[in-house]
Amino acid sequence: MAEQRTCANGWEMCVGCNHLGHFLLANLLASWVVPNGKIVTVSSSTHHLISEDDVPAVLADPMCSNRRYTTFGQYAVSKLFNLYFASHLPKVHRHVRSYVVHPGLVRTNVVKNMSALMRMGDMLAGPVLGTLQKHPTKGCRSILHCVLLGETGSVLDGMEGRGEYYANSALGWRSVASMNEEYALKVWNMSKELVGTKKK
Repeated sequence: MAEQRTCANGWEMCVGCNHLGHFLLANLLASWVVPNGKIVTVSSSTHHLISEDDVPAVLADPMCSNRRYTTFGQYAVSKLFNLYFASHLPKVHRHVRSYVVHPGLVRTNVVKNMSALMRMGDMLAGPVLGTLQKHPTKGCRSILHCVLLGETGSVLDGMEGRGEYYANSALGWRSVASMNEEYALKVWNMSKELVGTKKK
């Protein structure tokens, strides 16, 4: 993440790993999902870093061929794409219930691929960050919450798995940009073309 990199097939690494891989896997497995089965996509609150005004430029150059690359900026793009994907998924695979989750600030080794300055900052601030961050075992709670919705006698309250966004095991606040259905369709079609799937 510290510097711009590409996958072997030419995709920009962040979008390739965080979005296109998920997109491809979910589409390949969708026909095997039982009716009302769930697909839960892990996103991040960092999607808020991309405003609605930013999206046209992002869609014109999702792989950062000409856009200025920044570590958190492109990460935020990939996480916004996760929300678009999760929202459009049940429109294509109508038997599937789709949810998207921000797991919270989780203490992981994500900085290992960042710059030396970021790694140093993480090491020095570690004791303080540790009090604010969740252990990975707690970070999965919101994911499990969505997986178990309706399975343990809980009431869905009209949440039908149409791409609702959860954070801390409750409905979360998603950006205005992430709710744009036109952009969601464009990201879906772009992703479909990039990974070579045929599903309409």
